Amino acid sequence: MAKYGELQKKYPDLEVWGHPVEYADLYDLTVSGVKTATSSWYAEHDSDDELDQVGDRSIMVDNPENPTKEVLLETTKVVIEPFNAISEETAWCNGEGNRTIADWQSIFGDFWRRHLPTVGLDFQEDGLVVTKFFNVIED
Repeated sequence: MAKYGELQKKYPDLEVWGHPVEYADLYDLTVSGVKTATSSWYAEHDSDDELDQVGDRSIMVDNPENPTKEVLLETTKVVIEPFNAISEETAWCNGEGNRTIADWQSIFGDFWRRHLPTVGLDFQEDGLVVTKFFNVIED
């Protein structure tokens, strides 16, 4: 695994991001290949231009508040689907919980019900979700 800053020096123009600290295990799930997708609430993006495209690369850190490791990801697919109709592939590839649709909806629904009001948005069962599928290409 790359030490924090190594990939950023090599690829200085890439977006650097990490999952919230309370989900620290998501970095390890990504590096191990269990987690090959991540989902976000569509309405949190300012425009479609902000969404990842196939071939885009980014650097994910292990802890956004105190990073020590990083990994280079490449987007392989982007899917937009309603929260209440996400696919089995989305649930499985997010790699969390038991990887079923019901568990994904429980985990992500709980998160978005807490998070969205803090950014002035409301959770809706039929709200759109953006899922970025990716491969680890350098760690």
